[in-house]
Amino acid sequence: MPGFGVAAELHVILVGSRTMARLNAAYCGHQGRTDVLTFGLGETGGVPGPVVAGEIYICPDVAAVAAGRFGTSLGEECVLYAVHGMLHLAGFDDGEPGARRAMRQAERRVMGRLRARTDFGAIFADSAAS
Repeated sequence: MPGFGVAAELHVILVGSRTMARLNAAYCGHQGRTDVLTFGLGETGGVPGPVVAGEIYICPDVAAVAAGRFGTSLGEECVLYAVHGMLHLAGFDDGEPGARRAMRQAERRVMGRLRARTDFGAIFADSAAS
């Protein structure tokens, strides 16, 4: 996505399984829930203020299943989905094998940098328990 030259916002929205399944059906024509959906917006419509560059919808229910399967945390999976969505907004695609490999490589690079600075496990930690 090209630079806007103005302030831009990115909305990351966590949704339940039913909402994600409805969005997946309505916008992608696929049945069932999915992990992440990304919508590039970027239109100002003449309205002053920040441009909403995009919305990334993440389903923590799907992330929890993936975390159990891959031995990661719920936080790490949700961050990965957010990175995946941002890469889509930046022009990456995962529809074809070559493009998918490039996107996975970019995900690994970004996640490696974030992992060095962030405790993903603390993202959904109960603050009352600490």
